[in-house]
Amino acid sequence: MAEKTIFLSAFPYTDANGRDRVAMRGETVDIPEPDDIERGERLGAFTFEPEELSVVPAAEMPEPTVEEPSMAEKPSGRDSRERWAAYAATKGATEAELAPVDEDGLTREQLREKYGAA
Repeated sequence: MAEKTIFLSAFPYTDANGRDRVAMRGETVDIPEPDDIERGERLGAFTFEPEELSVVPAAEMPEPTVEEPSMAEKPSGRDSRERWAAYAATKGATEAELAPVDEDGLTREQLREKYGAA
């Protein structure tokens, strides 16, 4: 028998009693069958070779760029109420319409109906 630690996601083998088994990554199991050991070695199931990691120093990392949508650009139907309110403001919505919904402002759907028409 050979005790082996599995480094694949799963490795099927036959145990000493002839039963088919599956060892999961990280398990150490006894593998008695030479054919299973040969297959595992061929597949790299028993060796762990970490790939070289490419590390970029933070100082060399580019700043992420996020394009903010133009408030004059019509939002999509799924955009938030806040996005629709910002758009409606560019189309002449009143402060009362733009107030939060709990302060009797228009809902997203109402803003879409009133200011989203082409």
